[in-house]
Amino acid sequence: MLGWIRRYGIALLCVLLAILALAKVKIAGLDYSEQEIILALLGLLAIDNLAERTGILNNVLNRLNDLSRRIPRQGDHHVVMTRRNQVPRLADVVEAARREVILVGPSLDTVVGMAGRLEEVARAGVRIKIMLSAPIRESVQRYADHMVFDNWVSPDDGEFRLAIDHLRNNYRILHRSLEAGGDGRVEIRLTEKMIFCSYVIIDPTLRSGSLAAHFHMYKMPVDMTPFVQLERTTDGEWFSFFLSAFERAWQDSRPVTDQDRYGPPPVQRAAHDNG
Repeated sequence: MLGWIRRYGIALLCVLLAILALAKVKIAGLDYSEQEIILALLGLLAIDNLAERTGILNNVLNRLNDLSRRIPRQGDHHVVMTRRNQVPRLADVVEAARREVILVGPSLDTVVGMAGRLEEVARAGVRIKIMLSAPIRESVQRYADHMVFDNWVSPDDGEFRLAIDHLRNNYRILHRSLEAGGDGRVEIRLTEKMIFCSYVIIDPTLRSGSLAAHFHMYKMPVDMTPFVQLERTTDGEWFSFFLSAFERAWQDSRPVTDQDRYGPPPVQRAAHDNG
């Protein structure tokens, strides 16, 4: 109704004033000149134009306010925390990568199990970075003291060789499937530090980047510890925080040596076992 009045009411009023001016009709006994009629018409047109512009500005303002409510403000976070059995399948996440995949964990058993799919991703031109624990006694001891893990021995059973061989075998599988034929797109590094947080990071430099961080809590079973899932566009501050944490760990990691691949020489191994 208001729209009809705005559209046709002003025009009808202008026509009425023009007719009154031509007919020299007096309203309430008042005299008025043609110039005054013209000024009145111009005033009505100006008011109508101003009302139209004001309506447009109000509409734009409402749209901007609606948009500002939809866009997260700096400091707003929409962090999703889940359990291990609630996160998307690793294979599906990795296959969606367009530029880079980063995988970090103590032993990366799940990654080893999907080495074939990772090889296909690398062949498609995606860069892959992998970091896992070094196969040395000191590293295994740290996890044995800290974690409850099926594939990590307890500190009092003395079977460190089994865990070390497990790590070494995981690296060999990853190297054989990925690094050896990755045309330089796959890089595997080892860390002698404790990995307190595993990462699955996809395309961190793209707007579509995502990051999943899995915390390894003291003496808590791995299936009970939380996953945090972050998106670069909505969780920018925390996304940058965890990405920076990974980059520092990557800088402190090291390339794989022959001893990591094949174990210490026989003499050194015997002395190590006796110690």
